[in-house]
Amino acid sequence: MGQREDFLHRYLDELHKTCPGTTLTPPTTDDINQCIKQLDVETKEHFRLPLNLSIVAILMYSWPDKMNRNTTQTELYSLIHELTLEKLDKRLIDNDLTKHFDRRTRLDKVENWLSALYCEMFIALTHDQLTLQEESVNKLRSKCDTLDLPPDEMMAAFMETRTVKTFRGCDLDCYSVPHKGFQERYGALYIIQGIKQLEKPEESGNVTNIVVSTPGVGQILRSKMQNLIKKFKKPKETRGCSARQLEELQQQPKETGNVINIMRATPGIGQIQLSKMQNLLQMLVGMIPHDWDSIMVKEVVNLLQEAGVNRRDQWLDVIEDTKCSEKVVKAIADHFPLPRASVSAWDDNGPIVIEDGRIAAYEKLLYILPPTQVILDIVGNPASLNCLLASLDRHVCIGLRHRQTYYHPTEDIHPIVDQLLSKVWSPDLSVYIGPLSDYVLSRLQRVRSLREIRLSISSNHQATLLMELIISTSFKDLEDLYVAVTPEVQPAAITTNIPGIDNIWVWLHLLDVTDERVSWACEMVANLINPSQRGYTIWFPRSTLDEAGWIRMIQDLWRRGIKNIWGMWVPETSISSDQAHQLDNICLNTLGASLYRRDFNNWKK
Repeated sequence: MGQREDFLHRYLDELHKTCPGTTLTPPTTDDINQCIKQLDVETKEHFRLPLNLSIVAILMYSWPDKMNRNTTQTELYSLIHELTLEKLDKRLIDNDLTKHFDRRTRLDKVENWLSALYCEMFIALTHDQLTLQEESVNKLRSKCDTLDLPPDEMMAAFMETRTVKTFRGCDLDCYSVPHKGFQERYGALYIIQGIKQLEKPEESGNVTNIVVSTPGVGQILRSKMQNLIKKFKKPKETRGCSARQLEELQQQPKETGNVINIMRATPGIGQIQLSKMQNLLQMLVGMIPHDWDSIMVKEVVNLLQEAGVNRRDQWLDVIEDTKCSEKVVKAIADHFPLPRASVSAWDDNGPIVIEDGRIAAYEKLLYILPPTQVILDIVGNPASLNCLLASLDRHVCIGLRHRQTYYHPTEDIHPIVDQLLSKVWSPDLSVYIGPLSDYVLSRLQRVRSLREIRLSISSNHQATLLMELIISTSFKDLEDLYVAVTPEVQPAAITTNIPGIDNIWVWLHLLDVTDERVSWACEMVANLINPSQRGYTIWFPRSTLDEAGWIRMIQDLWRRGIKNIWGMWVPETSISSDQAHQLDNICLNTLGASLYRRDFNNWKK
């Protein structure tokens, strides 16, 4: 069970304990596991946040059918908000103050009050406060009185309440948002409502004539908007400013437009620091109505960039949260970091790395980005990349990594990998991780500058192909060679060791070594290792040997003259740390190598 799955199970258990009187039937273990699988909790990026997992747990009680694999973070917040409104409406039906209203009237009144709540939440956010000031609480209570809504019921539906003592000994009710994420969502809704109700000026683009009529935003006067636009659009005169004034000036948003003007013109706000509003702006992008024009979308995306969203993974999160909206993708493409020459593949300026969870986002983005270098790095079925093939035509694939076929070699996947490689192959390929087949061999022999190869060998035929690859290919640029071998391969199929590439590291993974396979493993090592080779490491994923078995392994390797290895890695479940210390001494005295324990989580079946 993954960490996220474990969190969900424990959170649901706590919900059941703390809400014993609920009329809802708690989900069964099977229901939970089915929902986890359906949502793809372990791989989806937005489920790394505990708050989002908590929302999933709550929704499992009421609306499990409304969530699926494509549910975004924005949709999770929308669902929990709808659930809150539904429960509130049921309570209002039984409330003496509101039971005589029809449903439409109740909903309109609640929506009217929520507009005021969104405004007060945004103001509190600019002051870095989760708890509302007394002035804001009084405004919301007054709004309830105006709308004939029960104040305590409304406040408790969206906020946590606690009573504190004032310095005069009086009781004071304090209201705070349960989590900053909800506060940021309310702030985003405040801005959207303001944008929706901006009256169109007679001359397009003349924002000085805009009149705002949204409740809560309606206090923004035309003269105030005009003064703000003059203040923030004209170049600043910095001569004579103090250091503090200069710092405050630099922190002011540079972007102009309707969104930032609504922020600035809201009465009672603190300092607008976009770096503190990154999550609000990301939620705003996720909630952008379909009828917003491209200029408005670009304004919000530019604000996001100014708020500190610069990395690829951040932009991809935004794209996925909008379900790959075409307008959003086009606006983000202007800010998306492109590869630069001679930069590490793990750097944001290195080649674009496409992983399983990012396929949908890159499918849209690659059509817009200029031709560039990409690396395909997937764990699941290679067939999932088929949707990318058309958008990859303009780009150069310099790496194909299919890690599962290395961790769990099987010949069933060979045709799919062969087909994928045939469509993305380039002579500039520098990294390949996957099975070795006849087709893969023919492609690798034609590559100009391979730097890393990881080959899974699960049959004698593949072992023969490995020998042919090693003998017939010049690996002048190769830095690392990884070979994973299963017990199905006979040592006799390894007819020669690894010659002619003395300046690389060789990582040998021998899978599923048992007591009966110690001799097999030692013979395989002896056949593969070149005595003149400078660096070998030997790994034993999924091995079931105990301390005595590892001693036999070390002694057998020593008798075969194996001395030029750098280290051995064994499963941490096979020996204790004390046993590992003793084995390390034996290994150093015989093979001249160190012995290490490792979890091998990626190799678990």
